[in-house]
Amino acid sequence: MENTVVLFEQDDGSVGLLIPAANCGLTLNEIINQDLDSGTRYKIVARSDMPANRELRNAWEVDFTDADSVP
Repeated sequence: MENTVVLFEQDDGSVGLLIPAANCGLTLNEIINQDLDSGTRYKIVARSDMPANRELRNAWEVDFTDADSVP
């Protein structure tokens, strides 16, 4: 789980970033259901797929049309 990042769609349309703690004792699905609001669309990605430069993070765009959503 330490190599996983959850990208989620925030209410204002921007991209949120959830980085799960490996030692929290919860599964990834439990973390998502606990930390994200019901109906929030999200994608699980590998950290290695994330841009190395976070300077322009506010400009990131993610297509959430085929994303999962929190029940």
